[in-house]
Amino acid sequence: MGCTRRYAFARSSVAYKQDGTQVATNTPRYETGKFGQAVMVEEGTMNLSFGMIAATNGYVYIDMTSVTDYVIQTGDYLEYDVFWFTNVPTEKRIAFDYTCSNGSTLRDSGAVAVDQNNLSAHPRTDLSAYASGRWYHRKIVIPSGHAGQTIIYYNLACEYDGGGTVAGMIRNIRITDGAGAVRKNIWSSTDALPTFTVNLTSNALQTYSFSKVEAETLTIPTAGVLTPDKFTIEGWFLIPNQANIRYLVSINKGTYVNHFDFYMNTSSYIRWEYYDGTTVYGITSTNTVNLNAFNYVAWTYDRSTGIAVVNVNGVKTSATVTLPTVPTLTTICLGVDYDKMSNILDGLIDDIRISNIARTDTEILAAYQSNAPLLVDEFTTAKLNFDTFITDWTKYDFYNAEDLNRVESNAQDITAFMQANFKPPTLTTVTNRDMTRIEFYDDLNRIESNILAIRNTLYEPPGWLVPITNWFSLKSFSYADANRLESDLLALYTLLQNIQNYFQYSGVPTCGQDNTFL
Repeated sequence: MGCTRRYAFARSSVAYKQDGTQVATNTPRYETGKFGQAVMVEEGTMNLSFGMIAATNGYVYIDMTSVTDYVIQTGDYLEYDVFWFTNVPTEKRIAFDYTCSNGSTLRDSGAVAVDQNNLSAHPRTDLSAYASGRWYHRKIVIPSGHAGQTIIYYNLACEYDGGGTVAGMIRNIRITDGAGAVRKNIWSSTDALPTFTVNLTSNALQTYSFSKVEAETLTIPTAGVLTPDKFTIEGWFLIPNQANIRYLVSINKGTYVNHFDFYMNTSSYIRWEYYDGTTVYGITSTNTVNLNAFNYVAWTYDRSTGIAVVNVNGVKTSATVTLPTVPTLTTICLGVDYDKMSNILDGLIDDIRISNIARTDTEILAAYQSNAPLLVDEFTTAKLNFDTFITDWTKYDFYNAEDLNRVESNAQDITAFMQANFKPPTLTTVTNRDMTRIEFYDDLNRIESNILAIRNTLYEPPGWLVPITNWFSLKSFSYADANRLESDLLALYTLLQNIQNYFQYSGVPTCGQDNTFL
């Protein structure tokens, strides 16, 4: 058995990174991880973009016209999640507000209408300490004086005095009883986009654009990767700062019964759980996770001993769990429940390792304490680090068609990066391989010659390993060669970044004949 680096990612819409950069359909959102890059797994959201005209006390309120009216009850709370992108003005001021039939509004309710952190419900309130670059769950007291009034306008609001684009995301807007029961769903991540009408504006609005971002799924087939009788799953998870149920891993066959669930409960403890349709078997960690931070979490099971372990940041909790016969499970879902739509992590995942043994307490503690990427060994069946350049291949790894596709795509990206200031070489590449393609030695010669051509346009970067451009039939390609391809591309990419960031010569970061850096 070997180690796979393969995973499937799906999202049926464009999406936006934490800084507001748009990402194409079915393309993962990579953010800064624990080590290198991490991948975002998030439920559906509504993306809001307001084109604002500079105006004193500028504001825009867009009504969600298709949402039906609601009569406010005593004890109601307004709850919603809001996210402010990091690349837009500091004064982002995006929020939700409502207006009643008698003209009363949430925003003008004064000190009564505040959230759990005593922040005013008014859309002009600065939430940057809570919502900039991350989701902030707001739970706002609806004034008792509004009880009996009918909400007729459900407003997505922007308050901003400057001109330009102000953008962010919002989701799960609802009125609750404050204890979890939903009294009025205004808009949730599973709803279609509502219709909109401009309700109020101070002539600050130039344009607006709202769109739905669909939920994301990240999956691995269990075949060759995991059997339910003995396994270890471990990795680093950044869990949001709201204490809701957040699934980290689910091993399932796409049905409600017969699945392992590894998740954070509403009190921020980590669960190890199996459900057979009748009984829930499981244990709960004795320590909580650190919210809005990366946490190392490991789960193990060994049917021969019955021992189940959950380890959170080096703290072990274990128990004897006698499971019934577990049927064949087909899918490992990362960051989402078995149905691929509920209890989504809404956070980041980095450096996942799956093994066909129950790793020892010593191994797990050492993995956490090393504060380094997890190693691949003969027991590793899957390793996902989500980095653009993978430079830790071992003799235990499988090397697949998509790995060479990624290498050639990275070479293309590097030449595109060069175009602003250099004359990049013209590359012939193949980026659409599948399992039916057979690679020949001339393909490897072409790939390595492409990398060498990029280097010859620049100069030799630190850590450069000389490419092999004389491959021949029956010469074996090893993990060391895979590492060399990716290490050289990473070295070239890093060199270009450093030139762009730190070197300026006569106004451009180039010198020498024909834009060759000498």
